[in-house]
Amino acid sequence: MKILILISVLLISNVFCSKFSETVATIKPRSFGPVSGSTGLEVGMMRVGVTNECVFPFANDAAWDPISESVLFIGAPHQHPWVWGFPIYKVETNSWRSGNLKPYFDPTGQINTHSYDNIASVYGSGKMYFYTPTPNTHPQKSTNSYCFSIYDIPKDTWNVEVIPNDMVSGPYSALNYFPDINSLIYTNAGKISRYRLDTKQWSLLGSRTMGGIHNVGEYDPVHKIMLLGGGIDSKQLYKMDTLLQITPIALAPKILDVSSMIFTCDPVTGTFIVWEKDSLYAYDVVSDKWSTLMKSPIANFQAAWASATPVKEYGVIAFMLNYQWPLLLYKHENMTSAEKNVGYTSLATASINASPSPANSFTIIKVGDSKNRQHEISIFDLSGKMVRRLNFMDNRFVWDLKDGSGQKVTPGVYLLKNNRASSKVVVY
Repeated sequence: MKILILISVLLISNVFCSKFSETVATIKPRSFGPVSGSTGLEVGMMRVGVTNECVFPFANDAAWDPISESVLFIGAPHQHPWVWGFPIYKVETNSWRSGNLKPYFDPTGQINTHSYDNIASVYGSGKMYFYTPTPNTHPQKSTNSYCFSIYDIPKDTWNVEVIPNDMVSGPYSALNYFPDINSLIYTNAGKISRYRLDTKQWSLLGSRTMGGIHNVGEYDPVHKIMLLGGGIDSKQLYKMDTLLQITPIALAPKILDVSSMIFTCDPVTGTFIVWEKDSLYAYDVVSDKWSTLMKSPIANFQAAWASATPVKEYGVIAFMLNYQWPLLLYKHENMTSAEKNVGYTSLATASINASPSPANSFTIIKVGDSKNRQHEISIFDLSGKMVRRLNFMDNRFVWDLKDGSGQKVTPGVYLLKNNRASSKVVVY
């Protein structure tokens, strides 16, 4: 399936090292660190309306887009759930902007809900899916109660895709992307449904005992599983694997309700993290055990003022907050050298560039302006696997988008790297 992504390639050099990556480098394992000095955060992003209400109540997930290297969140306050805020943080510039809210999230109240755990970024596609009631002005509002509000990140536009009513059962739900089966998983009040992105087909996976509202879900990229369930008055989560087997896990130490905690996953170890008022807890998939991780670094932490997303490329979890720091990073473990191959932390003395990008049949790789010398470029996919090593003279090479075995690489984002520079190229 082709992935059409409209994005320019980010160049990493010794001239540029983001405040985000600097913060990641200084954080020790099992520690937090704020991303300081960001600009552009204004009234109307995290606090909205005439009453200046926070947009994070009844929310869990933010979204991470690896192409634009941005953290995104959209939400509405508790008392006025039709007044939306859409803060977007960009790593490269350490800056904030407000995403486009038209035509469905404008003040006319076309969509009236909270974020809950309904934000799902389809990794590497440039799309963010948000499960919402169907907008009041949509022609299928009378027959389809719920929809995907789909945000095109590079275009800054929204589209609507309605959902069959028998596949969903309410707004107090969790929507999560399961990349290994290229599907969105919907969880609410016991009902678990699957939406296949390749065929656009829905299927009901079954039902399990869980809270009637405020359910949660989260994907684990290490063990290739998803945890889902919880909700009001519930400590029960279920593990779903790539074969769609759904089994209960050990009961959590706290109720897993989006109104009282943040539920997320460390992208380096696959450890699930719960942050509630006084403490953080960890769940280990292999041992099926929960443990107390640490006391909350924020006294009397209010989950209603926060959301979270794993940031795989940097090996951290990013918390978007309505606190002293708008963006707080948590590092559970350091990345290995292999995992760092998908990050962008190396300082360079010469740039790498690839054009065209996005590319479909070839791309021309240029290395600085050093001519008459041997160059070696390693190409990695986003899992950290090296797909090809290039050796060439002068400062340019035409890559035919094939791996080391001569097969064309699959669509996605690829990292170009040598010992002095790194860059990205998008293949569709």
